[in-house]
Amino acid sequence: MAKAAVHQLVASLAGPDSGIPADAKVNAILPVTLDTPMNRSGMPNADFTSWTPCSEVAETIYGWATNAIPLTSGKLVEIVTKDSKTTYTEK
Repeated sequence: MAKAAVHQLVASLAGPDSGIPADAKVNAILPVTLDTPMNRSGMPNADFTSWTPCSEVAETIYGWATNAIPLTSGKLVEIVTKDSKTTYTEK
């Protein structure tokens, strides 16, 4: 599915008449580069300090799912890691 289609899908499903439960959240993550074994083997000379660890993303998604970390439904969340520090920006 094209990125633009995912963005539209999130907006549509988060709308008031989408048909999903009122307390459900719909969001999408927009990571730059995830730190995976496949990426490391394919790009061995890359700057790994700009790659987002999958465990970091998993912990954050768990926080959103359990409401430990607030997130507004319908948002696209850009995930950027620089110098091993990850930031999440709602779009």
